[in-house]
Amino acid sequence: MSNSSPGHPTTQWFTPIAAALAGEGGRPCLTGLHGSTAGFALTTLLHPQSGTFGSRPWLIVTRSDEAAERLYDDLQFFHGLIGLSSASLALFPRWETLPYESTAPHVGLVARRMIALQQIRTLPSVRVVTSIDALIQRLLPVETFMHTIMQFKTGGAVEREALTGGLLRLGYRRVSVVEIPGEFSIRGGIVDIFSTA
Repeated sequence: MSNSSPGHPTTQWFTPIAAALAGEGGRPCLTGLHGSTAGFALTTLLHPQSGTFGSRPWLIVTRSDEAAERLYDDLQFFHGLIGLSSASLALFPRWETLPYESTAPHVGLVARRMIALQQIRTLPSVRVVTSIDALIQRLLPVETFMHTIMQFKTGGAVEREALTGGLLRLGYRRVSVVEIPGEFSIRGGIVDIFSTA
């Protein structure tokens, strides 16, 4: 599709908003969008042809986690529709457990949060979609987060005890047979890890 071509009407629909966002003065506001039109409008504004702010990092905050997830899905859809990569999109959900609850968050939720934090750390123009609830929850200090990251390279070497200790500190469970994300097993010289990501 050629929807992203400079002469196509879709690149002109949000030109006034793009100009307002690019300016330093005032607080531009786009209201009255319903359903998927918010995802479409944001995708248009995030397009590289929409101005210099299209290459900046964005923090998009919604009223709830459900709204954040819907908007994130819409952004992925519209990015794909006009041929933009969705690799810079990140969804940062809130913890589903309260601080005093003894149950641990679902492993998939932990993975989504860690992936989003990694994207924020490594991508220069990341677009984070989150909710108010997720935004007000405390995070690890950056230094602590950086020390918890385990990176592996093809042909590299890591001490078995360091690997085991690192996985346990990250919340992985040692089991006899790996079946779900967040588990690892050691059988002789074979280490089997099911990444939460």
